[in-house]
Amino acid sequence: MNKLSRHLISLCIALVMAGAASAYPPAELPKGWESAEMPARADTPEPGEIDIITLRGYVYVASRAKTRVSILTVLGQPLTAVTLPEGCHRFRIATRGIYILRTDSSTFRITI
Repeated sequence: MNKLSRHLISLCIALVMAGAASAYPPAELPKGWESAEMPARADTPEPGEIDIITLRGYVYVASRAKTRVSILTVLGQPLTAVTLPEGCHRFRIATRGIYILRTDSSTFRITI
C-alpha cells in the first residue's frame, strides 16, 4: 500500500469519525447512499480523481471534492444519479451483474 493510499484511507476514517464525511446530515444523504470507510486498496488514484471499489454488493466511492455519480445497468437503466460531497460513500446493489458508473470526468465498468 503506497503512502497516498494510506493517507486517503486515514482521511476517510477521520472524516467519518468527525461526522464531516458528508455535506448532508446523515438523514439527508441521497436515497440508497451512506457514509462509509473505504476498504484498503493498493492502487489509489492521483489527487483530484476518485477511487472506486466494489466489495460484497457495495460500490464504494471516495473523492476529495464534490462529485456527480451515476450508476446504470448495462442496458442503460439508471439506478442512481446523485452529487456526492467529498468523503467516502457507498451504495448497495442487490443484484449481481455488470454496471456502468459515470462521474464528472470518467466512465467505469463495475462488476458486482
